[in-house]
Amino acid sequence: MIPLRISLKGFLCYKDEREVSFDSNASLWMLSGANGSGKSSIFDAVTYALFGHHRGGSQHAVELINKDSDGLAVEFDFRLDSQIYRVRRTLKRTAKGTSSSTQQIHRYQPSDGKHDWVPVEGSNYKRQFEEWIGDKIGLTYETFTSSVLLLQGKAEKLLGSKPEERRAVLASIVDLERYERLYEKADAKRKELKGKLESLSDRLAALPEVKPEQLEEAEKAIRIAEDARQQASAEVDRLRELEVRTREWVDLQGKLADARQRWQRAEELLEKAADIERDMEHLRELRTVLPHLREIVKQRGTIRAAELATKSLEQEKQKASEQLEHCESALRQAREKRAILQKCIEDDEKQQGELAPKLRAVTEQKVKLEEYERQSTERDGIRNKLALLPGDAAEQANRAKAEHDRLAALYQLLSPLARFQEHREELRQALEREQTAKQRLTQVEGRGKESKVELERLGPLVLDADRATRQAKDQETEARTLLKQARDSLR
Repeated sequence: MIPLRISLKGFLCYKDEREVSFDSNASLWMLSGANGSGKSSIFDAVTYALFGHHRGGSQHAVELINKDSDGLAVEFDFRLDSQIYRVRRTLKRTAKGTSSSTQQIHRYQPSDGKHDWVPVEGSNYKRQFEEWIGDKIGLTYETFTSSVLLLQGKAEKLLGSKPEERRAVLASIVDLERYERLYEKADAKRKELKGKLESLSDRLAALPEVKPEQLEEAEKAIRIAEDARQQASAEVDRLRELEVRTREWVDLQGKLADARQRWQRAEELLEKAADIERDMEHLRELRTVLPHLREIVKQRGTIRAAELATKSLEQEKQKASEQLEHCESALRQAREKRAILQKCIEDDEKQQGELAPKLRAVTEQKVKLEEYERQSTERDGIRNKLALLPGDAAEQANRAKAEHDRLAALYQLLSPLARFQEHREELRQALEREQTAKQRLTQVEGRGKESKVELERLGPLVLDADRATRQAKDQETEARTLLKQARDSLR
């Protein structure tokens, strides 16, 4: 594996994209710089691109992302077996605090004068990516950092390792594992063949011992069987040849029978030669007449089609005539209906003109009827008030005056001396009664005057109300009659 180029972005101290190219013709390169300038980060990028590991191991790879970046991207180009490859890894921080990574291997494949990077199939999956690295490069991260890339401060790792560890590292470098696998396969094959040999030896040992006489007899039997086999084979060949000849004879017999039948048919045709000549003459005549017959048939077909077309047109004409009559009848009926409807419309307009004044009169009568009902209500209220007034107000006033006169006469007749005290008491009581009577008289006279005035005022109103009632009833009767007539006319 020969490194050619490495590109870093967001990786450790490399925030912006940086690219380091290695001269493929040089045998030695050197990266120089102050401590902390990022020399070791370049080699960390190489191991991370190939194996996903870094100096801190394979865990916590998110720590490789630059503190001012959200993700990292590493590309490593190298030559392997005369083919250029590019390994690319990316790592991004997620909003949940975790990380997501991608990996892909590309192969440099020029085509049509253009240099294209073709992705290696399946290398976008982690397992296929690691299998490709292990198969093509043949080293693990530990082997790579112990032999190819010595990490800073761990240059003596290989020298200070135990013999078994050094052997494992060197074996992985020179691919001794492949020879070990070949050795294991060869040893397994040897053990398998050894087992078969032992099995065959056991079977051979289990067989009984054969004497020379038995071998001679067996060989003689074999020779006899071989002779019989050869004779049987010759007999089979003879029978097969005989079968072929038999089939040929059967075919020839069939051909002979066919030829005899053709010969017989030819003789029959010769016997019918005269008839055939007559038929041929008749055929020539028919061929001469056939075009004329075809023309006649064609003309008959044309005539038949014309007759059918004429008949169809007649039927269509009949249908059209019927439809025309139907349409004319419908038109006449429509015109009659139109005239009837026009007359109905004129009658309705005329009735509407006649009913409009009646409707206005009915409306006026309705207003008068409502006014009558209102006056009837007022009349009933007045009658109720009159019923509350006393009917003998004047008579009570006369009675009170007569009582006053009677008391005055008695007062003059009594002796002022003998019955002074009694008269005085009576006088007092009479005075009180007189005062009460005056008050009652005043009240009665007041109520009488009010009643008289109210009666005089209500008298004309009652008469007017009676007249209005009679008029309203008459108008109501007339309005009901007009309304009934209007409804009958509208129906």
